[in-house]
Amino acid sequence: DVISVGAGADNIEGGAGDDIFLITSNADVTRLPLTGPFNTINGGTHSSGDTLRIIGTTEAYLPTATITGIEILDLTTSASVQTVYITAAQLGALTTVTADTSDVLFISSLDGATIGHTNAIDHFSFDDADSNVSITSFSTAVDQVGFSSMKHTGGKAEVTGNISAVNDGKIWFLGNQSAGAADSLASSAAALSAAAIWGNPAGNYTNYVVLADDDSTAIYKLNDVSASSDEIVSSELTLIGVVNDVLGIGNINTSIEPFVDPTGA
Repeated sequence: DVISVGAGADNIEGGAGDDIFLITSNADVTRLPLTGPFNTINGGTHSSGDTLRIIGTTEAYLPTATITGIEILDLTTSASVQTVYITAAQLGALTTVTADTSDVLFISSLDGATIGHTNAIDHFSFDDADSNVSITSFSTAVDQVGFSSMKHTGGKAEVTGNISAVNDGKIWFLGNQSAGAADSLASSAAALSAAAIWGNPAGNYTNYVVLADDDSTAIYKLNDVSASSDEIVSSELTLIGVVNDVLGIGNINTSIEPFVDPTGA
């Protein structure tokens, strides 16, 4: 059966066979306002083969939808580029994602998730409270990590030289580090301290660090306190997540917005 998801909030349930839930317009999946009501899509009693197919839309926003019993996300039927916003839990519940290499997934709500690369261009959108995130596969040619949901304000920069001002919200990148530098708080703190002279901030400032060694990348929250003099100590780092690949500064996107709350919250 092919079931169209209409405009507005729908409550749709499939049957015992292979069902295709068709989203054909960006009006079919609610993004704004975030107060709802939202779509509910249930694949039914069939345990495999139920498909959510997105065609002919510029953007589809799935995080506000309740999606159960769907095994396949299909973005390849339409020749146009599909941009889909999806949570890590929604993506993890799928068995198959079929996508063209030009399609884009913005993956949010990463806290505690273990997730990997799809055939699309994947943007992993971190939040300030995320921890224990494991990205098991990553395409350094196209994939990106994003931090806009952390409301950073300082852009991104490489760790080098004399860093006199540790501005709130800065994303610091340190790459080409030796084996093990991204594997522990102590090793990462040592690498950051060796790479630059960190100026004494007037107070406590929260920044973010992306640190790549020979085979992996660690993502940290950095709370640089004035008592640490010109170095970074392990107690100032909080691990957000690990990527099982070697990222470059070009893999950091400072403009990813997984959601925009119309209330401004």
